[in-house]
Amino acid sequence: MATMANDEDLEVQARAMAEKTLPSSLPPAARAAKLPTVTQKILERLKKQRDEQSKEAPAPGAPNPSAAPVPAPPAPPAPPPPPTSQQEVVRIEGVELFGDELWFDDADTRRRLRESVIEAHREEKILVGPPADEVERICPSNGRILGAGAVLRLGGAHQGGYGEQDVAYAYRQLARALHPDKNPNIPAAGAAFKRLSEAADELRQGLTEQRNALRTLVAFAGRQATSEMLERPQEAIFAEACRVLHTVSTTAGEGHIDRPALNRAAAINSQKALHLASEWFQKPQLLEIFGGASVRTAYDCAPKRYRAHFLCLINRLLVVEARQFGDGHIRAGWNAIMQNFPELGLWREFRDALSVHVWDSSKDPAEERAYADEEEAKDAKEPELDGRTKAQKLLEFYWQTCSGPTFQTAHDKLRHRGKMTLHLGVMQLMEEATQEVATKLGLKEGKDWKFKQTVDLVKEYAEDEDIRKKALELERMVDYPAGKLFGIREQCGGSRSARHSRSRSRRSRRRSRRRSPSRRRRRRRSRRSSQSSRSRRDRRNRREREESKDGKDGKDGKDGKDGKDGKDGNSKDDKRVVRTKSKWDVAEGGNIRVPGRTADGKPTYRRQWDAKDGDVRSCAAWSRPWRLAIAAILPGGFDGALPSTHPDLRKLVAALWRHVLRWEGADSRCLGLFKADAQTPQTFGWAGRSKSTRGLDPDLPACEWAFVPMSDLLLVVGEGIVGITSEGVYADNFPGHQRFTLEEYLTHEKVEGLQADT
Repeated sequence: MATMANDEDLEVQARAMAEKTLPSSLPPAARAAKLPTVTQKILERLKKQRDEQSKEAPAPGAPNPSAAPVPAPPAPPAPPPPPTSQQEVVRIEGVELFGDELWFDDADTRRRLRESVIEAHREEKILVGPPADEVERICPSNGRILGAGAVLRLGGAHQGGYGEQDVAYAYRQLARALHPDKNPNIPAAGAAFKRLSEAADELRQGLTEQRNALRTLVAFAGRQATSEMLERPQEAIFAEACRVLHTVSTTAGEGHIDRPALNRAAAINSQKALHLASEWFQKPQLLEIFGGASVRTAYDCAPKRYRAHFLCLINRLLVVEARQFGDGHIRAGWNAIMQNFPELGLWREFRDALSVHVWDSSKDPAEERAYADEEEAKDAKEPELDGRTKAQKLLEFYWQTCSGPTFQTAHDKLRHRGKMTLHLGVMQLMEEATQEVATKLGLKEGKDWKFKQTVDLVKEYAEDEDIRKKALELERMVDYPAGKLFGIREQCGGSRSARHSRSRSRRSRRRSRRRSPSRRRRRRRSRRSSQSSRSRRDRRNRREREESKDGKDGKDGKDGKDGKDGKDGNSKDDKRVVRTKSKWDVAEGGNIRVPGRTADGKPTYRRQWDAKDGDVRSCAAWSRPWRLAIAAILPGGFDGALPSTHPDLRKLVAALWRHVLRWEGADSRCLGLFKADAQTPQTFGWAGRSKSTRGLDPDLPACEWAFVPMSDLLLVVGEGIVGITSEGVYADNFPGHQRFTLEEYLTHEKVEGLQADT
């Protein structure tokens, strides 16, 4: 057992701790006057701790009654747990927080933040300077008004939060020195003491409001606030506010919206998340909380990396709400939020400047933009199509056109104007889509091909199961009643007697009610037997049609053009694959390739990505390689999404961030929002147990950037391509697109600055 320290050792230790506790900014005279008192208090505490330890330790050689018997040899260690499927987040060098890392859901991060607040209050002592200096600080002679937290030296990012006990301690220390009776020679001592009391009352009232706001935020999320969260509520308020912003924006969807992606995200989201998004858009209560002083106080107490993340989240939600309400309209409560967080204006200005830089092609050399899909369509020589194949390809191209952003935006506007307006508008949109489809398919009729001709062609080959299925799926996609758009219905047991029964007159229906019960029973039995026989006949006819179709496909070949590819009669699966692809996904030799790639496997750039509201734009030459890289490594919205913590995505955006820094300059005023905070506990003149930034992992080296707005970079540079939901990030790719890995992409394409960065 280690020997107990003697009094001399304790005196040396107490003096060293006292010298570290007193700030270096204190005048020498005041420091020399306070040093003996602080040393004596620390020495008394050390002696008390030594005495308690000596009482608990048993005497040397004495038996220890509480000692347990010698335990048996330990069992062999249990095997390590199997590795989890969750992928470890790749840390980007020089960045504290990269993108939408869900720090508010990480228990270790939240625990470190709370411990840093406790450590800050334990280490930092409220040291009172000379009364005259304190009076001048609290009541400046220039007329400036000091905030309540600044008066009591509470709050701020270096401290992290406060509670009632912290307010009482700070008030007691300052009031003892600034009381007017002790300072009769200072005229402003009375005003300073009054301001001190008012500041303490303001902070106590603010704590009550903050706890109410925290309970409201937590209740909307379907949980309850704990006593640990309510003790110093600033950290919990800020974490819950970030959680609300992230949940609402990703539930509603950001950027390019694909319906299948939103449907998958809705299946992933919990009922609490969907309820929270509904409450945000329908009620003003949450908006008022974000425009109040409680969230602003919590913002001021948060580390800089989380403050920057909060600004990006709230701005993205503002964009989402403008899209949800249409025509850029937002609720009046956003005015209070903009006033509460003036930093938002600086970030929005930079984001708008970056968007202009992405689409400014005035400085690029004059050249005609070539799109991979158009080049292949121009070079491809399509043979003459028969009616069945033409109907299949027309439906495929209608599907691609109707899933595009232009059609979906117009369709979303029609959905809110009633069913009749929706159906009439869909017919008009289909006529417009027909012109694009006829051009893509290369029909000899060209612009003379009308949607009615497509309907007649689909009706003609409605017995084909694939054509029937695709037509019904397209009707469901545009929210049209089944069978009304193309005039075909799902096969059902409709009967002649049923049709006649619906057309009977009112008088005959009255007569049927007056018939005898026995006659009604006979009619019901007869109707059941006829329905069962008709259903058997329908099943037999359907089976015969399928058998005849299979035999015909074996004779006609893969596309119904010749019999070269169908001699063995086993081309049914191949034919189905070709039908689900577009003509740009088939090489000249007829080999199927992955959508969005050329015949030799290189990524393609679609004209649709340079279209906005029907107008074709040309993005700047510098942004086109980045947009192509973003689209290539992301899956399509029809197929899935990539988590924002995926290594390929993080490495690509890290390289894009360095490119943006070279354009804007690291010394930009806006980018100062994302610069790492170099302030540590040592900066404020108190010892501190850690020299790293508050709340970070102690092993993390010093970083240059506190936060990198990964999602904003993807949404701005990849405008019209990238979409974000709670499932992850996706791109506007063809259905069935197989994404590139970053390594695979770099073997095909070269992006300036990307090679060296990765």
